[in-house]
Amino acid sequence: MSSSRKLKHHDYTVGWISALPLEMATAKAMLNEVHTSLPVPKSDHNTYRLGKIANHNIVIACLPSGVYGHTSVAVAAQQMRSTFPSINFGLMVGIGGGAPNDSVDIRLGDVVVSKPTDRFGGVVQYDYGKTLADGAFHRTGTLNKPPEALLTAISDLQANHIMGENHITSHLQMAAEAYPCMRSSFIYPGQDQDILFKTPHRHQGSNASCCGCNCSKIMTRSPRQSTEPRIHYGLIASANQVMKDASTRDRLARELGVLCYEMEAAGLMDHFPCLVIRGICDYSDSHKNKQWQNYAAATAAAYAKELLQFSIPSTGGSQRQNSTEKIRTKVPILKTKFFGRQIELVKTRQYFNSPKPGQKAVVVWGLSGYGKTQLAIHYITTEQESYQSILWIDSSSTAMIDESFERISSQIRPDSRNERPAVDRVVEWLEQDTNRSWIMVFDGIPSFDDMSGCDGLDIRKYLPSCDHGHLLLITTASDLQSRLGFLEIQLQGVDEHTGSEILLKCAGIRSSDPSVIGKAISRKLDGVPLALEQAGSFLSYGLISMSDYNQQFQIRFLDKALKTPVRRYVGSYEKGRTLWTAFDMLYDALSQRSLDSVRLLNLAAFLGPGQIQFSVLSGPNGSAQTGCSEKSITLPSDISNTPSCSVLTWLERLRSETTDFAFALGELESSGFIKLSRNSSDANIDTFIIHDLVRSFIRFKMSREDTLENVAAA
Repeated sequence: MSSSRKLKHHDYTVGWISALPLEMATAKAMLNEVHTSLPVPKSDHNTYRLGKIANHNIVIACLPSGVYGHTSVAVAAQQMRSTFPSINFGLMVGIGGGAPNDSVDIRLGDVVVSKPTDRFGGVVQYDYGKTLADGAFHRTGTLNKPPEALLTAISDLQANHIMGENHITSHLQMAAEAYPCMRSSFIYPGQDQDILFKTPHRHQGSNASCCGCNCSKIMTRSPRQSTEPRIHYGLIASANQVMKDASTRDRLARELGVLCYEMEAAGLMDHFPCLVIRGICDYSDSHKNKQWQNYAAATAAAYAKELLQFSIPSTGGSQRQNSTEKIRTKVPILKTKFFGRQIELVKTRQYFNSPKPGQKAVVVWGLSGYGKTQLAIHYITTEQESYQSILWIDSSSTAMIDESFERISSQIRPDSRNERPAVDRVVEWLEQDTNRSWIMVFDGIPSFDDMSGCDGLDIRKYLPSCDHGHLLLITTASDLQSRLGFLEIQLQGVDEHTGSEILLKCAGIRSSDPSVIGKAISRKLDGVPLALEQAGSFLSYGLISMSDYNQQFQIRFLDKALKTPVRRYVGSYEKGRTLWTAFDMLYDALSQRSLDSVRLLNLAAFLGPGQIQFSVLSGPNGSAQTGCSEKSITLPSDISNTPSCSVLTWLERLRSETTDFAFALGELESSGFIKLSRNSSDANIDTFIIHDLVRSFIRFKMSREDTLENVAAA
């Protein structure tokens, strides 16, 4: 990544310290931007690398080669803070030795983060103290704990990881794409290379290899289902010497609760407010070797990057604030774990972060069901702290775009010309030179023959003309990029490995290795993510095995007519049959589990498009519970005289039976046919959305009588 900007010394607010060159290299690989170097005083002997992650400008320093330990790191931190006076907090990021025990399953490549315990502040200097008359060693003094702002941030990040929102592997993959010469550093070496010997078996032989060690002394541990590094929070032990004795390692771990051993952190804690992050490269015993060092340094750096993407309050120093408003519209929630698309993500990120002048805009296009919106959501989720304002625009029609601009306009500081159209106000605000850190996502721009087709939609009038900010346009229109002249990214079906991962995840099948049958199903579904999700949802019901599904799918696929109603969305008869078959099997399975769920789905298919307020289904009471103010389907006083008699009667009954309504809704959400969005404050359902392909399938699946009744009710 080339240098993009030259800032001033006081613009940098985070100090990142590494002990080894390999740690500094992985730190630099995590930067979103690399900045031009700045001059340093003659009294400062550090070498710095400058850059940015999210909204943090970062200084990276490395200790002098061969000079490690508490004193060396303390001097480096002191010189750093003198040269960069606005540094608020620091991160000590690198490798360390693990202290596995029965209660904490620490493996090579995992990350340990310093966190206060009831006795220590997160780091303990285990070789500092005095020897008593009886020969016992008594540790004296305690070290400061990390700043409260950092402790709050790691609590938030820990909660996200518990909920499955862990992007460390993504950071490693993106770094590997950005720096191909370092690719091996970001690749997991393999569980067969992770060997822990029983205490006190010592290393045999003079070379680093353990080929001379007794294999019967290897600890037997259950294989992990995932290669994703686990994060452990607790006490890190620091000393001026390397821990290489398993017996001492275990004794201190029992006495103090130590999870990791290293050599620098104790020199920082009382003089430099910081957090210590260590990737586990060995087990602090005589069997040390360097095989895991690069990967362990990379996992620690990836954790640090993910931490910095949180909004960490200032702990001092001076930061310049942007005087413009910070506006963030609601972004759809990514309901399933995101797989693959690393090449497209890296391409988008590198283009947006490139120093090339001019407007930065990307058009992501592809057929329906290929995961265009999911890609955009994942990008925004992982890069949200890089932007002051995030504007998500439902672009399915001119009316929906105008409605979004009205909402954004209402949040902009009022002025004397407030009577101007909302589009003009928002575009002018985006073009302000003081408002440079924003991204605007136009999601769902329809395909049309000319730029003024499709209910008069001309997307160009909504786009600001400036050389700052980022535009991300999501569309099925293959010609939009050529009309606008923006960077083009086309999405096609995912590879069979990624497709199998999507299938297994949605099916609730835990496996570290995508199966042969899963790959076969992925190929049969042409790698279409939406079809794979529907197939996974079907398998999650447990009605048949994956092998049986593979066979039944082929039978039903051949039974379908060549021309299906969804063909116009996907561009080919073959893909239309594929999607229709996947939907049909899932629809039948849902019908067996809950007829109320199917009837809710039938009604919902005639609401929308775009995001639909949940109160439309739940009624006024549900609206009050979810905070929605949109009107709901109103039940007439004399239902029997309406053309939608049976639908409205059923809906009134279902609303009155809270348990039945909740069950039907839960089954419907589990099927994946609809996506529910919940308020972050109280977890109540706010809105829901149905994919256009699903809506088309449901409408054509219904009988004429059911269609008329649901249209009347909607």
